[in-house]
Amino acid sequence: MVSPDSQLLAPVRPASPEAVAEAARLLTGGALVVVPTETVYGLAARADDAGAVAAIFRAKGRPATNPLIVHVADVEHAQEFAAEWTPSAQALAAQFWPGPLTLVVQRRAGTVADAVTAGGSTVALRCPAHPVMLELLRTWQLALAAPSANPANYLSPTRVEHIQPSIRAHAKLVVDAGPCLYGIESTVVDCTSDSVRVLRAGSLTRAELSRVVTVCDTNASNGDQQAVARAPGMQDKHYSPRCALGVLESAAFENRVSARRSDGARIAAVRCGTQARHIDDRVLVRDAAEYARELFSLLHDLDGGGFDEILVEAPPSEPDWAGVGDRLRRAGG
Repeated sequence: MVSPDSQLLAPVRPASPEAVAEAARLLTGGALVVVPTETVYGLAARADDAGAVAAIFRAKGRPATNPLIVHVADVEHAQEFAAEWTPSAQALAAQFWPGPLTLVVQRRAGTVADAVTAGGSTVALRCPAHPVMLELLRTWQLALAAPSANPANYLSPTRVEHIQPSIRAHAKLVVDAGPCLYGIESTVVDCTSDSVRVLRAGSLTRAELSRVVTVCDTNASNGDQQAVARAPGMQDKHYSPRCALGVLESAAFENRVSARRSDGARIAAVRCGTQARHIDDRVLVRDAAEYARELFSLLHDLDGGGFDEILVEAPPSEPDWAGVGDRLRRAGG
């Protein structure tokens, strides 16, 4: 990986028509650009450019077995990459695109660089809702591979200030559109048959999906090698701060926080919907959408705060919290 000191860091430009045009020119020429989406900031490259896609993997230190999501302009654009566009894919795209939903379908050969799909037979497609990304995809007629703009397995950035120097050292431009709306990555579903399967929990809930299509009862497990090959973000340890992080139910959380502080450790305690009790306590609201929006940003700030450990009180286990629960489980994995 290139050291941040060995080249200039990518400049940060506020989102504007001029910045988007500059990003489009760079992307068309095979460069990497950090772009905003409604979920998290992404490290984008042309999905059909093998050299540019390879640069994403190098910049992130990402294993070649972890596929990328291809961002497309609309349903018709998505169908160009699909060998088969199933009724379930059509129904979900019609309901939730543009938006934080990724559809895994059978890949049409020759449409994207092989590394995008980790050599697999399927491709993950998403039409994002962010105006900057839609401008790049629609006006400039690009299809972009754009995983989160972070080193592999580290916290995803939802604000420009949390993009690591090692990523900016590989990119040519960062487009700043402020905080991301959702704060966690998209929901990923396998649409290769009429009964879809959730591969990665995210901003859209299982209940929302079930109102449109039949969702299989079995979700992807850590040991499901087929799921790992089809969807990003499936590693046991992922979305993790460098500081040790533990997620505990309320009683165990309070005991652990008390014991570690009694031992003289500096502990950041993240509480769910309760009052702070200590100067190093942080509180996230008991609302799934708001909690998700602030989670990665808070963990970024705590990770740079010199703490010995970050302890998180487990949020509710209701279905609406599945995306948050997934990220916290992998962060402490």
